[in-house]
Parts: sequence; C-alpha cells; structure tokens
Amino acid sequence: IIKTIFFIVSLILITPNLVLSKSKDEISVMAVGDIMMGTDFPEKYKILPPNNGKDLFIHTKELLGKGDIVFGNLEQVLINGGTCEKNVNAPNVWAFRCPVGFAENLAKAHFNLMSIANNHAWDFGIEGIQSTMRALDAVKIKHSGPKGDIAKISIKGAHIGLIAFSTNDNGHNLLNMRAAKRFISDIATETDILIVSFHGGAEGIKALHTKDQEEFLGKEPRGNVIRFSHMAIDSRADLVIGHGPHVPRAMEIYKDKLIAYS
Repeated sequence: IIKTIFFIVSLILITPNLVLSKSKDEISVMAVGDIMMGTDFPEKYKILPPNNGKDLFIHTKELLGKGDIVFGNLEQVLINGGTCEKNVNAPNVWAFRCPVGFAENLAKAHFNLMSIANNHAWDFGIEGIQSTMRALDAVKIKHSGPKGDIAKISIKGAHIGLIAFSTNDNGHNLLNMRAAKRFISDIATETDILIVSFHGGAEGIKALHTKDQEEFLGKEPRGNVIRFSHMAIDSRADLVIGHGPHVPRAMEIYKDKLIAYS
C-alpha cells in the first residue's frame, strides 16, 4: 500500500483559520513538541491549571483535529502519588507529575500518537512510566517510549508505526546507533509508514542551529541528531520528528523524506 504523508509542524499556531486540503490517499500528520500540562510535584512548585486542565487546548484543538495523526512528546509522568526517583532539592533538578485524569485532555485535543521517551518520563521510576502508559491506553492514545513499546495505529488502510527514542537506557537509546539501526529496520518491515521520533540535541537559544556533531546538555550526551536522523531514513523510516531543544530547529528533506529537527 502506498500513501502520501502530508506533514504540518505546529511550532507556532498563528491562525485558527488554517484550511487543510488533502485527497483520500493522503495521511496528514500534525506534530507538536514537548507537552507539560502543569505539575503537582514538588509541593513548593505545584502549579496545575484550573478546571483540571480541560481548557488547556481550547485554542488549538480545532487545528489539531484536522490531522489524521496528531503527535506530541509528553514530558511528564501521569500518576496519582508515587515516589520520585530524583533529588529535586539539588540545583537544576526537576520532576514533573500530573494526575492521571489529565490524559483525557490530550485525547480531547485529538492527540492519538504520543512519545513518552524523554528525560522526564521516568521521574517516578517504573511505577510512573507504567501509570502513564495505562492512562494513555485508557483514552486510546498510542505511545512509544520504554524498550519494546512501539505505537501502532491503522489509518485509511495504512499500518503506521512510531518508535520514540531518547538518551535513556530504559528505552530506545539514540546514542546506541547500531542497535537503533537494527531495530528501525526490523520494525519498518511490519509497517506501511514508520515514524521515528527522538528527544535529543542541546537545549536553549544557543542550540537554535542544528549541527552535524555530538551535542550535550551540560555534561549529558544528547547525540548527533543529524547522523541519527539520516540513519533512521536509511533504515527505512518515512518521517523523523525531533523534540527537546525547546527552540524550533531546521527541517531537512533527505532522500525525499522529511526530518524536523525540533
């Protein structure tokens, strides 16, 4: 089966009146970056939106609803309680947690494909990541993050897969290029369209330009995202979506496939 991917990057939603036109053979992909719906941990930094976050996406859900696939990176844990595995009293150490019920806000905003591969997905350990997956499953959002967790969804007769990578050894690690290449190649044989996402690269305004080199956040290795993305396309991925630098980065057409670096 051959389908056309129609890709829109929602970096900044400038107008609510965007009109998308696609044929029946096109599958449109909406993609946003990091999502954090507030946090109730630790208590001194607690900041949750009113009305249980039900108004968070009121200005974007109409636009997001125009996509067949709506992707985001959930950079927090969905759990009621739990034990944090980080020392949040140390400088520049953060942990983000939302009540399980906030998953419904994502579903009502039309998200149906979610990365849970990032540096906050495991803030509350295995208990936290399992709670997050159950919360997303309950609202029918497919997810990828921990090892072996591959999102699969069928749209217009096409079997679509997502593998989400980060620099966390608990999941699919983009720093291990050899294993990543083999894994992407294997999953590509099981799908008509394969999307690869990654949480990588440096962060902040100084990271605005994407460079073909190893990047770091402090002393933490964040990979060579150009090398990784090219490898993913070479291994038969159809679309690569990056997130994590907290700034918009370049896009690239490589071998007729799109890479959005952030």
